[in-house]
Amino acid sequence: MGYKNFTGTFAIVQQLLAKKEFQKAAYVLSKTVLNLRKPGEEKSLFQKLTGFDVHASIAYLKRPREFYAYFAYANSSDFKKRIHVSSSSSLDGKRIHLAMNLSVYDFFIDIKEMLPGVLEKYPVLFYTAQFDDVFPAVNLENQLRKLSWKHSETYKKACRVPWRHNDDYSGKLRGYEKKVPGLLSATVLFGGHYIYQDQSQAVSELYSRFLKFPPASDVNAESADNGECYMMQTANT
Repeated sequence: MGYKNFTGTFAIVQQLLAKKEFQKAAYVLSKTVLNLRKPGEEKSLFQKLTGFDVHASIAYLKRPREFYAYFAYANSSDFKKRIHVSSSSSLDGKRIHLAMNLSVYDFFIDIKEMLPGVLEKYPVLFYTAQFDDVFPAVNLENQLRKLSWKHSETYKKACRVPWRHNDDYSGKLRGYEKKVPGLLSATVLFGGHYIYQDQSQAVSELYSRFLKFPPASDVNAESADNGECYMMQTANT
């Protein structure tokens, strides 16, 4: 029953997109999976079907206490004064309006034709979160594999290897990564859609790794079939 309701709702979203009714599609989507509702409004279909109060992660049922502490501080008069914003402003106060505006120019825009050009010209950091149920890591990674660019075949054959803190094999496992010329892709473990909150240290470290990422011509991607990749990872650990 839940699957039928879910697929039926997404079919409605697709119908609205075909008619270019983007804001209506965004509204239906917000009632299905996104957390765009105002306080007191009906929960999303995802929340009602799964029992999860948080739409952004399957790592926890409710937001952690640190999240509420962060919001309380960010909405405090002291913090607003320090960053020179109006005392009447509130964190995420314009979320719904922003989302509706983005629905026209961003949410539903197909960028598959644009991305190969970016990968051809610029160094790219592409990362996903293991527990993100808004944009599941496996879906994003599959889409990346489908792109056609000058190093796409190299990327498909490249080994996915463990990424540990400070590259120390006895250090904390942060996630898994693949390196090819011009592209560093990574999956961050134990994080959801708000990855910067769930795994802030890992994300900061990932940015640092990307800033030190060598020029495309200096990257040597290790390629092998899956079995050989597994053997290489085991030998390194």
